[in-house]
Amino acid sequence: MLSRNVLFFLLCSCSFVMNASAADRRVRVVNKSSNSIVGLFASNVTKNRWTYNMMVGHRPVEPDDYIIADMDDGTGFCQYDVKAIMDDGREAVHYNMNVCRMEEWDVLD
Repeated sequence: MLSRNVLFFLLCSCSFVMNASAADRRVRVVNKSSNSIVGLFASNVTKNRWTYNMMVGHRPVEPDDYIIADMDDGTGFCQYDVKAIMDDGREAVHYNMNVCRMEEWDVLD
């Protein structure tokens, strides 16, 4: 029979794992720059490449507008590198973003 302390620890551990895997990984990407965002890429920090362009099928994000981006790649990770590409070719990159806690990313000039 498990002691109460061990059982409590196991229940807390399972709860933590479930909360991390069930976390909301949607981030509001707000364009506070002077150019449109035409590309948006995210990759969990264990990957060495960018994912697909999340903007495919969406209109560009104009200045003072936003898009809700779902960063969930099914791995359960919360730490992502995120890159926005502007219509003039400039890039804005946020490394090691905790998408489980961060609700909004402002893309600036």
